[in-house]
Amino acid sequence: MPVSRYVLLVPVKPPAVGKSRLRGVADRRALAEAFALDTVAACLDADLVGRVLVVTDDAEFSAHLSALGASAIPDGVADDLNGTLRLAAAEARRRWPDLTPAALCADLPALRHDDLDEVLGRGTPEPWFVPDAARRSVP
Repeated sequence: MPVSRYVLLVPVKPPAVGKSRLRGVADRRALAEAFALDTVAACLDADLVGRVLVVTDDAEFSAHLSALGASAIPDGVADDLNGTLRLAAAEARRRWPDLTPAALCADLPALRHDDLDEVLGRGTPEPWFVPDAARRSVP
């Protein structure tokens, strides 16, 4: 089995406000919760992932994510994704200095742990990113 190398940083908006593009959909909150739970579960099943650190201001939902095996911290810089990720990376380095922080969106309900392992296995010591389908992204 490969050695765990990563701590995944997963920012999660409180489900009551998450997935705003689904506003008007009756089950929006339940969908937001399910997306995040499925994503975190796939992360926890990946061989190259040693830890998952979720960042959310929803204490009740944080408890659900922790029950899966993820660690959770409150979002000290809400409405600033880059600030949230910097905060999470600093905390991850403090808790797990032997693991490399990597960020992942929480709304990937079809994510499979083996696909995640394949992508993480291609990582390099330098900063890297996976571009979107149009091959646009900024590292």
